[in-house]
Amino acid sequence: MNVTTVFGFADGDLGNARLAVEQMLGVRLEAHDSLYIGPYYRGSLGSGQSLQLRQNANPLFDEQSDPPDERFTEPHFPEARLLLYLHGVDSERALRLLAHAAGISFLAERRIA
Repeated sequence: MNVTTVFGFADGDLGNARLAVEQMLGVRLEAHDSLYIGPYYRGSLGSGQSLQLRQNANPLFDEQSDPPDERFTEPHFPEARLLLYLHGVDSERALRLLAHAAGISFLAERRIA
């Protein structure tokens, strides 16, 4: 079973969030840029576990023609300015890893069979 745990940041500064995640999790995040994602950071926790830190915004959103809920990557969590996806990490372990993190909140866990 594949699992992704999603956390949100109230602060929208991607650089500051990168530094915080690197310190909390002891990982190195690499900068990437994508037409579909925008600027983001990616890293590995080992054993096939990975993470992605990105803005909760659709860089292709067109205010004139797109439905409002397409403005966000995670439309159910518009208050989260940034998103941290932990792939291959269940929510219990993810919550332990980020237990003392200020400004980060658990949003969802998604399991794919």
